[in-house]
Amino acid sequence: MNQTVTLTNISLMITNAKCDAVKRYMRRFCTGDLIFMDWNDFAEFVLATDPLIRYVGVVDNQYRLILSKNRPGIVPFVSDETDRRYMPIAPPLILEAVEKLQGFVGNLHGVVARYDKLVFAFFRYDDHTIILTAETKIETPLITKIARALNELSSKTKQ
Repeated sequence: MNQTVTLTNISLMITNAKCDAVKRYMRRFCTGDLIFMDWNDFAEFVLATDPLIRYVGVVDNQYRLILSKNRPGIVPFVSDETDRRYMPIAPPLILEAVEKLQGFVGNLHGVVARYDKLVFAFFRYDDHTIILTAETKIETPLITKIARALNELSSKTKQ
């Protein structure tokens, strides 16, 4: 792609079901306006948006992992067993805690957790949670800027 894809761009794409790119990966059935996501197609689409995205997971509102897809050729950091055990519990632990502030600060668009080796991103889509992992090269400017400043401060205080 010519344009840099950031987690913010992906968040907007996921939360805005009117986006044409997302609509192509949705199937409308004859049940009024109810839209059912073809999760495999959606995962392929998200993985195709940027080579830095490593993983797409989808958890339903009952915390069942309904899709877990790694980019082909990428060696995962965790085993399939760990993936099956961790991904369903991540939404209630991470998202539900911060969603409690929505009444005060507005709708939650996503949560990003940046590790040394990986970036996790969690998004709500209707009654599903979409979980992405990405290489640390993916842009999270504010988090990166603050983390660097804290590291510098920490190294100065240890001297």
